[in-house]
Amino acid sequence: MNSSKKSEKVALVTGAGSGIGRSVALALTHEGYSVVLAGRHPGRLEETAALAQGSKARALVVPADVTDPARPKIKEWVAALAQAVGTADHETFFVGHSIGCQTILRYVQTLDEFQFVGVAVLVAPWLTLNGLTTQEEKDIAKPWISTAMDYRRITTTARRIVAIFSNDDPFVPLENEIRFRNEFRAETIIEPRHGHFTADDQVTEVPLVRDIVLHMMGL
Repeated sequence: MNSSKKSEKVALVTGAGSGIGRSVALALTHEGYSVVLAGRHPGRLEETAALAQGSKARALVVPADVTDPARPKIKEWVAALAQAVGTADHETFFVGHSIGCQTILRYVQTLDEFQFVGVAVLVAPWLTLNGLTTQEEKDIAKPWISTAMDYRRITTTARRIVAIFSNDDPFVPLENEIRFRNEFRAETIIEPRHGHFTADDQVTEVPLVRDIVLHMMGL
């Protein structure tokens, strides 16, 4: 999510078609931000835009350009995020979930040495995974797990990283909470009984995420 100059009150939210991204996008429109809704599913983005009608500001749908959303690839997803963000700066804020967190971190490490971003709020982020049952799932996850990240570049580029985990996530073991504290100097939070923070876990929004974002944006 990218906030421009506060006088313009414009924000970009990735993954805005459902769940956490939708919740944050709607909260921002109600606070008067005009929100650019980015994501992989145009229909769901349009649903978010419809829900934003009647708020204090407008919502614009911008589908992300990825050729195969069901088989995420690092280079393609990072490029799509870069296109959606445009020029990142210290008022650029990100909210990601699961593999979206990896995309955000890998995008941040591509920025120039003296380019800085604001806050990354990461929900169910991971460096290791459990519970992958099919060979296809393992093949998709393998490059994301095995391709190294530049921890130092990421921690010096992002002003603040907040990582939120659940104590019963079937895919993200809590060893990741320790690694995010150590590797990314992240502030970590463990939410009880939120599973993988998906609709299947009866989790369609996480007020904590919305509150962190609004607080960091001075709202």
